Amino acid sequence: MHGGINESFYQVGTDRWGGLAMQENQFREAMTEAGLEIRSWYQIKRPDCYPDSESDYEGCFIVVAPSLYRVRQPFRPEGVTSRLTTLLSTWTGHWWTGPGVTRCTTPTVNRSAVLSVKAKLVSRPQIAGEGILFMEGPIGVRLEYINSVHEKYHPVKKFHSGADYDKLFDPEVYLNSLYSDFIEGAPTATETTEVIDYFHKLYSTGNIKGQRLLDVGTGPSLINLISASRCFEEIYLSDFSTANRNALKQWWNKEENDKWSWESFFRHVAKLEGNEDEWKSLQDEFRSRLKDIYFCDVNNPNPLSPLETEPFDTITSGYCLEFACLSERSYRQAMKNMTSLLKPGGNFIMHGGINESFYQVGTDRWGGLAMHENQFRDAMTEAGLEIKSWYQIKRPENISDCESDYEGCFIVVAMKNSDC
Repeated sequence: MHGGINESFYQVGTDRWGGLAMQENQFREAMTEAGLEIRSWYQIKRPDCYPDSESDYEGCFIVVAPSLYRVRQPFRPEGVTSRLTTLLSTWTGHWWTGPGVTRCTTPTVNRSAVLSVKAKLVSRPQIAGEGILFMEGPIGVRLEYINSVHEKYHPVKKFHSGADYDKLFDPEVYLNSLYSDFIEGAPTATETTEVIDYFHKLYSTGNIKGQRLLDVGTGPSLINLISASRCFEEIYLSDFSTANRNALKQWWNKEENDKWSWESFFRHVAKLEGNEDEWKSLQDEFRSRLKDIYFCDVNNPNPLSPLETEPFDTITSGYCLEFACLSERSYRQAMKNMTSLLKPGGNFIMHGGINESFYQVGTDRWGGLAMHENQFRDAMTEAGLEIKSWYQIKRPENISDCESDYEGCFIVVAMKNSDC
């Protein structure tokens, strides 16, 4: 296999193509787990003349490993055709799948040639739910197994990111996917409840308040901001997605449709404040303090460009930067871009997911930058923020692996250094 070290993107013309940034140990672990025995690893240093705009890779590698490859496959109806795409060196390999399945022999091909072979897979009761794929020969550099039965019986989950948020993101599907438990009147023992309760506790201390608050990457959601609305005279929301900004404006202008309502959330916060019946006045107060909804792009040095504005007393953000950035390097820069809008001595509050590479909305998956606590902390420190508190919530057991691969979420409070 030939690949790039820690490469999150490469550029072709004016377009950037995102990738999964991985270190040597991650490649090695994945290969070992797949049954590959690494025989050699050759690494090439990134040329000094290579511009950062073309790729952020640190160098490339070529690894050689023999294998006995076992692939688990779903049950297949008779006659379903799958495609095996294999990157080969100058070796002859023999391929077959399970007992009684058509055997294919690959011809010798030139180095780095791509060979596609089709094998008819035969359903057999004794191997229902499992298929076994072996390779004879010393080298199997890359194996992709593409099973067309998935497309027919299990819709493919396409990964989206970046500009897709403005073109394809559906606020209504998102809200119903993540917060329907509240709408159904069962807000107990959920992560959403714990998050809302913690924000209420945080703002009830009276230590976080001011004239102007900016929320960066609001999405179509208000859950992180309901309690904050009691503590600031002016609230500004922002998002990259036109559809998300429109959804927020509909709520602001009291133009909500009957498909979504924030009543359950305002009721919950009003109950925490001691009077659930006052939820409407709480919602009206939020609306009255909301002053504008901006376009934002955290990868721009001025995320609110072309708008020029005075620094804000407090900036909040939830599940934003890690889904707007392709690499840790770009994440650190986006953190600096965002905190440039914050007053020295101002508060910064962020809600995010631990080691989350995707989340699912309907049938679509949205890719993100998986980061651990130390990486979030380092990025904030580099941006001139002093962390005051870190609150972590364990991943609920009822969250399925297909919804997200995150390990839990966190809420961090920090203050911008006065000399920044």
